[in-house]
Amino acid sequence: MCIANLMLVVVVLWTGSLTLASPRRQPNIMKKFWGKPVCKKYDLIENAEWIQRDSCEENKRFKCRKGYQLLVQTSCKKGEWCLEPSCQRNVPTEYKYKFKYSNETTLGTRPFKTIILSVQENCDEKCKNDSNCTAGYLEGRRRCEFYPEPIIFVSLDSFRDECINWCTERIECVTLSHDRSGDGYCYLFNVTLDQIPENMKNPYEMVDTLAEKVCE
Repeated sequence: MCIANLMLVVVVLWTGSLTLASPRRQPNIMKKFWGKPVCKKYDLIENAEWIQRDSCEENKRFKCRKGYQLLVQTSCKKGEWCLEPSCQRNVPTEYKYKFKYSNETTLGTRPFKTIILSVQENCDEKCKNDSNCTAGYLEGRRRCEFYPEPIIFVSLDSFRDECINWCTERIECVTLSHDRSGDGYCYLFNVTLDQIPENMKNPYEMVDTLAEKVCE
């Protein structure tokens, strides 16, 4: 997404959301920026969500998900300066932590929605367009499963060390659960254990791993 209109970015910096031209009043501008017919779905940046509106004629606005902050970066594309908004995790760039392991429970849940797809990238894109989906997983290269918050990543075929590494690499990962009763179910969460819904907690077994990142 490349936004060349500086005035739009001024709105972004002060309000934390981006206001687009009204489709009713300026359809040509809408097509210029988005290249899509008026009132069709727009591309949404990662870690953002639409602000609900009553009708298509109202301005289209978005906000960053909880725990993320809006940043605008300047880049040069095809000889033009562009201002691109992004939602970044609202945490220090450098911090120290350790994993605190527990045998209190194991975590996981069933997907709330499944659609037929065969490519992970397409699954991720479909998840982004669903306001209830925060993690998409391609099961068996034939169906895309949607998982709700606070889950941010799912793998149903993994090793314990892989699950730990995935959480280590993701700043937003706070809690991980690895269940070896199946093919190695790995779930990553962006909240602490006490904030995870009870319906996502399951009986702990000796082969399971549950860990939280604890800041030092």
